[in-house]
Amino acid sequence: MFQAIQNASPESSGLRYLSLVIALVITVFLGGFGVTKLGYYQPFMLAGTILLSAGSGLLSTLGVSSGANRWFPYQMLAGLGIGISTQQPAIAVQSTLAEGDVSICVAVILFFRCFGPTAFITVAQAVFTSTLASGLRAQIPGIDPQTIRDAGATQLRGLVPVGDVGTLLAIYNHALTRTYLVAAAMVAVSIVGVVGIGLNRIQHQEEGARKVDEDSKGSSVEEKKRAEGMGKAGQVVEGEDGVAEAVH
Repeated sequence: MFQAIQNASPESSGLRYLSLVIALVITVFLGGFGVTKLGYYQPFMLAGTILLSAGSGLLSTLGVSSGANRWFPYQMLAGLGIGISTQQPAIAVQSTLAEGDVSICVAVILFFRCFGPTAFITVAQAVFTSTLASGLRAQIPGIDPQTIRDAGATQLRGLVPVGDVGTLLAIYNHALTRTYLVAAAMVAVSIVGVVGIGLNRIQHQEEGARKVDEDSKGSSVEEKKRAEGMGKAGQVVEGEDGVAEAVH
């Protein structure tokens, strides 16, 4: 978008993208720290889903002349959502499933993490192509949509007369921002799975050891009580036998 619409250089475009990347990296660590301290992973998944859906939706509102006061916080919001939730499915699997099932389920998570973007990039591309073509036919009928698509994002301004450049950029920007709606919709749908996970708490090693100690102590007390009960029963039986012998 930065190169096609705002005519930014590749270096400048990469620098503008840092707001998303830095937010993502920071919240990956903060999310892991928060789960370790609180012991709950579902709230972080839910927060990430909401933040990313909101960020993607806001990115779809960007226009041709949108400045850093809009794209910077919108990208940061999306980055926060990605970073805070991206590792939580693996944590959920490792903390709730039996040890023998963990490796299989982690592989399944990785598969769908790769499959989702692969499949829906195609969907987003179809949305972009159809929106661009319909916009060009309606507003600049003399331009072949295929020519615009094949030319690439950085060559747009040389494909139309100077008077139509603004219209072309507006059409191209509208088509591009519709793809963010695809991302927002997919993230919003995923909230169903997040809610279905349930609010489970990760058991820390110290808590596990404490529970084992408590269980062992409880078992020892029960065994002691059982032994005392058996001893008393034996004494009663011996007393009854003594009385019977005295009578005889």
